Amino acid sequence: KTLAYMDGDYAITKVEVQEQNTKGMHIALTAGTRTFDWLPETREFAFTVVNAVPAKSVTLNGQNLSYDDLKTRGEASYYYDASRACLVVVTGAIPIDKDVSVDIEWAFDPPSFPVAGLRGVLSRANLALNALNAVQGAPGFNDASKGSLERLASLAAVVEMNVAAQDFAMVSAELGAFQSYLANAIQEVNDNPQSDKSRQAYAVALLTQALISN
Repeated sequence: KTLAYMDGDYAITKVEVQEQNTKGMHIALTAGTRTFDWLPETREFAFTVVNAVPAKSVTLNGQNLSYDDLKTRGEASYYYDASRACLVVVTGAIPIDKDVSVDIEWAFDPPSFPVAGLRGVLSRANLALNALNAVQGAPGFNDASKGSLERLASLAAVVEMNVAAQDFAMVSAELGAFQSYLANAIQEVNDNPQSDKSRQAYAVALLTQALISN
């Protein structure tokens, strides 16, 4: 660490983002024009695109990146975090005097999939499921035909599994269904006989708030 910036020793890193219609995104990072002895020789950058659909492909300085299914971030790669509806691109070690160019091709048209509220919905679904599971009160616990809450709570894992398998038809189907899963989950929890009414009311309140927010 250094306090050299107080004496004017600093460099500005410029990042520009450009949408390419609805098919992709271009990210350009321009290396700083000033160098200092105290700067490291390389740096790793991680770009997080929020409220994003999965990517079909990602290139870094013209080279195709591999998909990091386990999110190890050990080298240049990318992955989709469905629980946060984020695409993360990791550059690996880059010389500080080198520009960075990232090109993303979306798996499908982002405006067709309003995923902005997905993170909150999945978080509330898991809270509701955990509360009901503590008393074996989830609708799908004894009746598999009433498993909308379980499907909603596990949606992130299912989406990520299918992104890794490049099965974007299934990814599209799951992301497109999350709002119907939510509505069905509320109905199933409401209709399910409960010995613990307070947990039922808590779960319904969580899910209803998620529905209103979307």
